[in-house]
Amino acid sequence: MKKELIFSLVALGIISVISQTIIIRELTMTFWGNEFFIGLILALWLLFTAAGASFKKKNPKLLYILSGVFLLSEFLLIRYMGQNIVLGVLVLFPLCFVLGLWFKSKVKPENVAKAYFLEMIGFVIGGIIITIVLIYSQQIIDSVPYLKQIDNITASWRFKNQELVKSVNSPFGNIAVTKTDDQLNFYGNGLLLGSEDEFEFSEKLIHLTLLQHENPKDILLIGGGFSGVFREILKHAPERIIYVEPDPKITDLIQTPENVQIINQDAYYYLNNTQEQFDAIIINLPNPSTALMNRFYTKEFFEKAKNNLKSKGILTTYLSYTESSASNNLQILHSVIINTLSSSFAKTLAVKEETGFFFAGAVEENPEILIKRLKQRNIKTSFLNEQYINYLFLRKQESNPKAQINKNLHPVAYFFQTLFWLDMFNTNLSKIFKKTAENFWIIFLALLIILTILYKHKTKPIFSVAAAGFSLMAFETISIFVFQTAIGHLFVRIALLISALTLGMVLGVWYGQKTKKGILIFHFLIIILSLACYFIFVNLAKEPVILIISLIAGFLGGAIFPIANKMYLERQKEPDKKTGTIYAADLIGACLGAVIPSLILIPVFGLFETLIFIAVLNLWIMLMF
Repeated sequence: MKKELIFSLVALGIISVISQTIIIRELTMTFWGNEFFIGLILALWLLFTAAGASFKKKNPKLLYILSGVFLLSEFLLIRYMGQNIVLGVLVLFPLCFVLGLWFKSKVKPENVAKAYFLEMIGFVIGGIIITIVLIYSQQIIDSVPYLKQIDNITASWRFKNQELVKSVNSPFGNIAVTKTDDQLNFYGNGLLLGSEDEFEFSEKLIHLTLLQHENPKDILLIGGGFSGVFREILKHAPERIIYVEPDPKITDLIQTPENVQIINQDAYYYLNNTQEQFDAIIINLPNPSTALMNRFYTKEFFEKAKNNLKSKGILTTYLSYTESSASNNLQILHSVIINTLSSSFAKTLAVKEETGFFFAGAVEENPEILIKRLKQRNIKTSFLNEQYINYLFLRKQESNPKAQINKNLHPVAYFFQTLFWLDMFNTNLSKIFKKTAENFWIIFLALLIILTILYKHKTKPIFSVAAAGFSLMAFETISIFVFQTAIGHLFVRIALLISALTLGMVLGVWYGQKTKKGILIFHFLIIILSLACYFIFVNLAKEPVILIISLIAGFLGGAIFPIANKMYLERQKEPDKKTGTIYAADLIGACLGAVIPSLILIPVFGLFETLIFIAVLNLWIMLMF
């Protein structure tokens, strides 16, 4: 293989992973950090690349230029377009299509596996490069002349009708501060975290919590320290306030009273490792719209918080709620949180108005006692008063007993939050998605029966590599989900996870070219990995373990590719015209592996059934071979 060809294929891998990471990062910020979109973006990326790989060869030099032009133009367009799903889909197409053409332009029947191997090496190199760049992105932006100004101008396009005051990057993500009239708004990875001086909300959240305790001295605040909450907490004269916020870039932007102790740790990690006991734990975080946020609404998290409450302690969390947009999915979401809290605490209380407040622990259900304490403590408020407390306690939320309990590895709250989000865009789309998700196993089994009937001997390698591509990307999606759930912020490490997967693929492709073993052994090993992963992730969900799982999945999927490709091309009369077929099948399988687990399997059925699905798919391949 010529040096120019080797360089071109490695460069393709480098550009692909860097482009993928940048585009995922930008689109994720545009769509509020939701993993729903990470899965969708990965799926479309692979689908559009497969489309490019299916077309005729083009001038490779032109493709080099186009890839750079499209990456820059897509980066700028994503920042400008706003939350437009259709544009978000279309904007991916040009670059992905060109990258697929690039691969096809370099491939001949005798070197498909080698070309794939070299591209994967580029993926590993690119993953290392982009990881380093993301870690030091703010320093790079600050040090290069005019780059900071350009970044600020283009970043401001994302916030329509707002003035961008500041935008900084950290290992946890992008932090943006905007201004609307005289109010400052704080965004984390595109998701509104809160606004400065939200007086009305802060009064309700803090006083409805602390008035339920006869003498709140030790307070733990999780998130949201910029909305005026400290001013309201201090009205109760606590002895100690601990504020947990993982990103120091956020706490640097907030003015906190001197007696507030700031802990820059993940709240999940903090509660898991502290012996501190509190009179009140206040969870001031956005709705469970991401796997990261969903962790703070799970049975596992509530159990940890319960262990850190004193005997008469109170825990508070909340969800957004408005009568005008109170769809059935929103009602179920609230019931899920109530039932989850009730599974951990003997006593709970849920009330709703513009916000649904949830209290657990030593709950005081008599509004007269809260009113009495408000007067005794001589607390001055502008919005919360005697009439409001009486009114709110008449609006108690009743739970649907059939609503499931939200867990780390079965994030049903995340699913219903996504459905509620879809309701706001298109109610019919939400209904179709929900029906499809709920009946997914029936649809899948019916599809398997149809494919079994239509199955032909010469298509065996295509089905095999598509199943391998699905399994490989499903494992990557699972790794992303488990990482977010068990460890936290994925922002920088997404490139590391992708690199671990592709390193495994490099080793797998190399081994697949050398081995004389049949293809079925690798499908069998994927089944074993699927069954083992649940127990591994439940008991050993640590960063090195997740990276190793990605590496192994990459190896097994990668090993299948050269074996299947050789089998397929040997059966073709004109192999020159079929060089991209197996590559396209791999990408289409990976496309489905990115979207189905993230959108349906994990949220609706949980991690266990997702892994069973991977095992069943590979078992079907073995039986049909």
